[in-house]
Amino acid sequence: MLYGQDKKAVFAYTYRPSVPTHGPRDGGFSVNLFETDMLTFDCLDPDRNLISEQVFAVPPTLRMRLLALVQSNASWLGSYPVCMRVNPDRRPVYTSYLGLEGFPLFMFEDLTTLMDCPFRSVRGHYARTMYNLLEDISSLFYPYGFNMTLEGFTWDPNIISPMQPVTRMDGLQIG
Repeated sequence: MLYGQDKKAVFAYTYRPSVPTHGPRDGGFSVNLFETDMLTFDCLDPDRNLISEQVFAVPPTLRMRLLALVQSNASWLGSYPVCMRVNPDRRPVYTSYLGLEGFPLFMFEDLTTLMDCPFRSVRGHYARTMYNLLEDISSLFYPYGFNMTLEGFTWDPNIISPMQPVTRMDGLQIG
């Protein structure tokens, strides 16, 4: 059973490369913070199937700080476009999805390329604003042992470790 199937996520970030970059099974990853103060890190294959899932118990302060950050940015998030594309004539290098409680799912292709749009361009401004929010979110995660970037997610085992799956007597995993 996938941990987050019946839980409400307050934060979700998914990174999907268009072409596998770390081997033929690389379909990106997803990070989700749930209202239950559980954080999941999922590795995906190119067909979006789950390869592995790590579950972390985090202090409620992480969720509360994240929700406060989202609330402090609500004025511009409410008018942010839900889909940002680089160029409809070419395939993106990667696509990212961002879910924040109270807002629609945001999708952006090649955010780093969008940020290079000319100064004062609407698309460039939107991209740089979203990048700053993602960097602020990453900064919230960092003291808890997580290092999230646009294209990766790791954790410091000296600070936090994934929970071990519970195994039943018959060998099946629970959770």
